[in-house]
Amino acid sequence: MNRIAADIYGGAIRHDPSLIGGHAAEMHGTRNLGYLYQLLAMSGWTSLPWLWSLPQQTLVLMGRDDPLVPPVNGHILAGLIPNAEFRMIEDGHLFIVTRPVETAVLIEAFLADASRRVEPSSPLSRMANWVRGLVSTFGGRRDVQSQHEGRK
Repeated sequence: MNRIAADIYGGAIRHDPSLIGGHAAEMHGTRNLGYLYQLLAMSGWTSLPWLWSLPQQTLVLMGRDDPLVPPVNGHILAGLIPNAEFRMIEDGHLFIVTRPVETAVLIEAFLADASRRVEPSSPLSRMANWVRGLVSTFGGRRDVQSQHEGRK
């Protein structure tokens, strides 16, 4: 791990390879078969066709010097998710490990921003809102009709 970490993770680990020691020491249970399954999943799955349907606010964080997941991937995600905010961190793939405070500040600020409330925009949420409107409209009429019938 120490030999290849700088090339794999980039960022702060590229400039100070000793940083990988603490991270590597906490990695437990990694097996070759598990890694193979992870590679297979990445090679055969993409969420791109469905990203447009995400209604919630989304924070996309990327490391500028990330050899594993190049920053262009973050730009693609943020471009396809309707309510996404893209933030670049001056680090590599493990920015959450090498810059935990900076990462936490970005996430906390994103979550605390009350102006991020948006109406759901996916077709499913629009349909659910439409059905709720129908139920309240016709449900209300039924109640009025029941009251009129009760008065007779």
